Amino acid sequence: MSFALTRRAIELRLKTVTRRSVTTWRHLQVGDLLRAVYKCQGLKRGEQQERLAVILVTGVRVEPLEAIDADDVRREGFED
Repeated sequence: MSFALTRRAIELRLKTVTRRSVTTWRHLQVGDLLRAVYKCQGLKRGEQQERLAVILVTGVRVEPLEAIDADDVRREGFED
């Protein structure tokens, strides 16, 4: 899973929430482990993915994006 926009929050372990498309991640379950990388698309020939962390999924829910509040925005890794 790519975290190009929130790399610093991942590295500092401040990012505790991630929202992703239901259609892409519909099989995600509590207990799954995910590899966080800086970017995973658009790599040039010979480039390697830069690994940032391993993520343990502790909860999964479906909700409209409009349901996000200021606190969740911070937990997503965006300070402003």
